[in-house]
Amino acid sequence: MHDTFHGHGMPPEHPPFDIEGIDPLSREVLHALRSTLMLQKRLMMKLLAAHDTHPAQTLCLGVLAHRDGMSQSQIADLMHVTRPTVTAMLQRLESAGVVERRPDSIDQRVTRVYLTRAGHKHAEQARKVQREAVDISLGWMKESERAELARLLNLMNDRIRSALADDAVGEDTGAPRTGGKGTS
Repeated sequence: MHDTFHGHGMPPEHPPFDIEGIDPLSREVLHALRSTLMLQKRLMMKLLAAHDTHPAQTLCLGVLAHRDGMSQSQIADLMHVTRPTVTAMLQRLESAGVVERRPDSIDQRVTRVYLTRAGHKHAEQARKVQREAVDISLGWMKESERAELARLLNLMNDRIRSALADDAVGEDTGAPRTGGKGTS
């Protein structure tokens, strides 16, 4: 049993905050999502620490294991990070001997990134760690529960993507926002 705030089941590492106009259940859902993301990140960091690997490096190794020989800009785009971030990460991975960078055979301006033999071993170990994290996080759920969770999160993601694509979102028109109640 863990301590909770205000009986909402929130773990103590994420104290609740009040946002005027947000109903308690929506606030609890947002807290639960935030806690899940933070705890999942901490779990991955704990599992990867034994292998001296950072989660972002694991993602990069996974990307290359799936499609070796990508350009640095392709890696940055797939990981949703900046090119300088990928450059710094690749420098560390190259120093560790798990990747190597080579000029493109056709366009010498492009640098391609390849896993080394050690990199393939690290990528496989990273996949094992990811499988362990998934099993800890979701393995206890029934298939129907995982399907329902995926369905709800995908609906939420679709709605957020639409809002991000909508130029009018974020403009303060003074009008109340619609869609406050869940729709299915």
